[in-house]
Amino acid sequence: MQYRGPAFVIAALTFSDSIEEIFKSAKYLGFCFLFTTVILIIAELLSRRAVENEQLSVEDEKAFLKTEKTMRWIDALIIGIMQAIAIPPGISRSGATIGGALFCRLNRDFAARFSFLLSIPAILGAVVLQSKELVTDGLSETINLPAVIAGTLTAAVVGFFAVKFMLKIIREKSLFGFAAYTCFLGVLVLIDQFFTHLVF
Repeated sequence: MQYRGPAFVIAALTFSDSIEEIFKSAKYLGFCFLFTTVILIIAELLSRRAVENEQLSVEDEKAFLKTEKTMRWIDALIIGIMQAIAIPPGISRSGATIGGALFCRLNRDFAARFSFLLSIPAILGAVVLQSKELVTDGLSETINLPAVIAGTLTAAVVGFFAVKFMLKIIREKSLFGFAAYTCFLGVLVLIDQFFTHLVF
């Protein structure tokens, strides 16, 4: 099982059997991509409307939106719930959390950084839980440790630059581009699932 974030733990413990079944099947993948699209579009529209309703200048907009110093615990709770919603494959964890952050009127830059910071406990938790499973199942003896270390380092380097690139895009661009991408994927997957059956 893939662990998506701190909020995932509660949901995973409560609905573990159902979650395992979702990850084994791509039955809902297309719908999940489209659900991500809806989240991104609604978040972007609400974020823009909040600023437009206040008729703010660029300087006032930065003061109007929340930062790490002005966000409330309820904002963090909402973003955490959005992270828990992003359990099924196809629902973007970062898209859901950034969408939740924009819904709570967080500054775009802080919303992106906060979303990616939420992935740190998720990664650490996944390492601990998966390592325990590997030892318990006796799979650790058959693993090529150098290959695992090389893969981990490569993923870390690529991930670092990917995060910087994504932060830059989210600061300067709208979420509509990502929404179009997930919508396109969702439609393709559904067409294949119900009609062409080339992959699914």
